[in-house]
Amino acid sequence: MFSLDTVHLKAYVLIKMLRKELFVPQYRDRLSTFHFKTALLYAVENTLPDMWREENLINCVKYILGTLRRFLTRHNCPHFTIENVNLFDGKIERHEFPKLVDQLKFVIFSLRSMIEHIQMDIIGQTLKDRSTRKTERNIYSANESALFKYVCYVFQADTDTFQGFGFLKTLNNDRKALFRNAFTHFKTFYRAPLGKYKEYDYVLHNTMTSLASFVASAYLEQKVDGHSNDPDDINEVRSMYAHTLEFGILGNYMRYASFLFCNGEYYEACKYFDLIEKQIEEDKQHNLINRFLVFPSDELSLQIAKQSCEKSSKQRRNVFLKFKKADSMCVPELLRCEMYSFLVGNHSSSNIMLPFHGNYRDCMCVHIDPFLSYLQYLTYRLLKQNQKRSEALVKLLLFTDIVKPEKIITLNTEIFFISHFDSSLKMLWHCQELEHKLESVWKT
Repeated sequence: MFSLDTVHLKAYVLIKMLRKELFVPQYRDRLSTFHFKTALLYAVENTLPDMWREENLINCVKYILGTLRRFLTRHNCPHFTIENVNLFDGKIERHEFPKLVDQLKFVIFSLRSMIEHIQMDIIGQTLKDRSTRKTERNIYSANESALFKYVCYVFQADTDTFQGFGFLKTLNNDRKALFRNAFTHFKTFYRAPLGKYKEYDYVLHNTMTSLASFVASAYLEQKVDGHSNDPDDINEVRSMYAHTLEFGILGNYMRYASFLFCNGEYYEACKYFDLIEKQIEEDKQHNLINRFLVFPSDELSLQIAKQSCEKSSKQRRNVFLKFKKADSMCVPELLRCEMYSFLVGNHSSSNIMLPFHGNYRDCMCVHIDPFLSYLQYLTYRLLKQNQKRSEALVKLLLFTDIVKPEKIITLNTEIFFISHFDSSLKMLWHCQELEHKLESVWKT
């Protein structure tokens, strides 16, 4: 027992609580704490160490209860350290085994609800109160399917593990050094043989992609301030972006193209536009999240929910982009202002709240498809390539006609769109404004 870590012990405490509340009234000490402890020890022995994580606690408890249920099915609970000892002998009657097996099956199936109803130490109420404060429990929509709502929330999920907000007050050079060192550190992990942890590559990808953008933004900030530019700086930024392109994520190409635009390298950015456009069309054929935005349904929800975290993460990053304040210089000026739009206006003056939610304050989120058209429009306008400029505007218009502006409304009446449709409309009206089509701007 002394070799168990915190998560093991938390699981142990939970199964003891469940025993006391659900089994003690009928079986007293005949189904004892020692039986549950034995199931715990066998469960720990028969699973990989990385299963025992805080965020996986419920599944850990299920595995322990499943181990005990297997013992009950066999009418044999083997002692953990002494051979040929059945801990059920003289404790459980033969006719009680089937009933206990069924009871445990029900507990495992509805475990989360069971835990929320634990009376001991008012643990159930405490967990319930915490759960209701979580975004996924606050979200509701016209569609009553819980699965549909879950998948909508997954679309909004933030998988970036390195936010960068805390460094914004530090000096630019110091900030660059911090981000640069962190990138090098994570690159070392990425190059190392991760073995069974290789499935978590996408977390490293997300982090390194964010860091590359943070360094690029710091570089652009220096450039805007008129400081002399060291050629090594821009070469380093290019090297970091080039490394992120190896991950095969469409969003990473889009981030680099956006940086090139903001750095005034318009012809270089154009080289990536056609490549990204081709990737978008190819991705649409097999990306379930992309398909869901045009044809939302429970059937697609189920398929998405069954995907691995890695696959869903890649699909999402092939559809959406999120920029933070730490990389705000890597987006066009209009979108930079969007990061502050939640501060504008009087919330009580309107029934429709600003389209930001939870972790998305201080961020700017876009759908990659319309963002590409917007970036193309701005670039071709500056290069005076009028035919291509008009084509980009038409593509942006068509996008806002095709994609469903599916809204999610939270209990505190905030509204946001799973496709970040509001951002797409703002990009569209900016293009219309530059075209002096003021009636269209008003309509948009």
